[in-house]
Amino acid sequence: MVLLNKRKIILKIFFGYFLALCLMVGAVSFSYTRLNIIKETVDNLTNNLAETRSLAQGVTAKIRLVRFYAERYRRFYHQEDLDHFNDEIVDLKKGLNELISQTDNRKLLSMVQGIQREVHLYDIQFENITKQIMLKQMLLSTVFLKQELLIENQLSAIRINIGIVQEPDIFFSFGNARNAFQLMRLYQSKYLHEDDEKYYVMFKNNYRYACKAFLELKAALESVTDNSHIMVNVDKANEELKAYYEIFLKIRSASIDINGLSKKLDQHEHAVTQISSEIASRIEDEYKSQNIITHDLVHRAQVEMVGVVILAISLSLGLILVIFRTVTSPLFREMRREAEELKIAKNNAETALAQLSEAKQKVDFLAITDTLTGLNNRLKLDDELNNQFQRAQRYGNSFSVILLDLDKFKSVNDIFGHYVGDQVLKESSSILLGHTRKTDIVGRWGGEEFLVVCPETDMKGAFQLAENLRHAFEDRDFTDIGKQTCSFGVASYREGDEIQTMMERADKALYQAKEKGRNCVEAY
Repeated sequence: MVLLNKRKIILKIFFGYFLALCLMVGAVSFSYTRLNIIKETVDNLTNNLAETRSLAQGVTAKIRLVRFYAERYRRFYHQEDLDHFNDEIVDLKKGLNELISQTDNRKLLSMVQGIQREVHLYDIQFENITKQIMLKQMLLSTVFLKQELLIENQLSAIRINIGIVQEPDIFFSFGNARNAFQLMRLYQSKYLHEDDEKYYVMFKNNYRYACKAFLELKAALESVTDNSHIMVNVDKANEELKAYYEIFLKIRSASIDINGLSKKLDQHEHAVTQISSEIASRIEDEYKSQNIITHDLVHRAQVEMVGVVILAISLSLGLILVIFRTVTSPLFREMRREAEELKIAKNNAETALAQLSEAKQKVDFLAITDTLTGLNNRLKLDDELNNQFQRAQRYGNSFSVILLDLDKFKSVNDIFGHYVGDQVLKESSSILLGHTRKTDIVGRWGGEEFLVVCPETDMKGAFQLAENLRHAFEDRDFTDIGKQTCSFGVASYREGDEIQTMMERADKALYQAKEKGRNCVEAY
């Protein structure tokens, strides 16, 4: 019945704690679900805004790259920069299309479409600039250089021809024409490198000087010679110079067009940059705003979760406290009382076992001990003799026995009384224990007879031990009686012996010692 009540109590405790655990798990699950919902919302908002911001930043970066390669091409006319520009403008248009597809804000959408238009115009203007640059490059690399070469050839031919005519005015006019042409080359080079109109004015003035010098050269030649071949060279040089001038005008016109187109390109570039910066700013502001909203949402969820968990813990602790007070505490008191009773019973049992063991030890000790002398008794000696015989028979070990008897002990009892006789026996036991080895077994054989069993000892060793004992007795002054001697009989184990035959030999040896006058050792 008691066991059944305990089982019911344990079941109640288990059910109560299980209910508290379920309450806490439910609260945690609710909070976890709530946090997952918030996390998904925050992730969606953050991912969308982050992707839009990334696209906007990418568009801004591509605009910078487009401007960079456009500017490099306008300065250095490298084909590699033009290729990079074309690649970047394609990526820029693609990025703008992606940004439009992800933008829901109408204002932002309108701004991105404005960038698209400006980028399209920017691309068209840059294409026009590219055409003008290519035209200018073509004029410079082919026509212009070729024209310079033609003029140089004509001047060289004229110089050779006029070398025949030794006239200073002719040489002076030719030098003026040649110098004017060289200055034209110098100023056209400076104009192309620095794009400064003053060099164009200087180029044009030197063209006029060169034309005038050629006319003067022709007039001087006509006054001194009728060589038509020289006249033809002068006319051709003048014509080539005019063509050279006209080509330069075309190059200048291309440069002016490039500058004009560049200004328009800069305007589109400025518009694109301004709108893209505004878009990036708007997206960044929206990103920050949404960040604040998500932080508020997470904070609110954290507060809710903490509140739910605190409530669940409070209810669980309250339920645990009720269970502890109504069920667990009484059960613990009962278990403590039973434990104390069991402890007392255990201590009593241990005390009883200790007493029983002590009594058993006393009984065992008394069973093998002589009560008067404290030596081994006859029963113990018989057991040891039997063990030594078995070892000798099994392993061939030798052992010996010394049987000794107190001389004329009966007269001690008759003269001094049995009390003194008992004291002599005790002192004799002390002598035996003090002068034998630890391996020797000493015991009272009966009356005033003692037996020493000597394991692993032959006749010679046993005889010497008996002599030592005899001298010890002879030298001892016993209390109340003075001197007390002993007679000793020694026997050793021989193959085929029995315990009885060996002890008979020891007894006969002891008898021979007494016959010889006592206080001596005999071996049989």
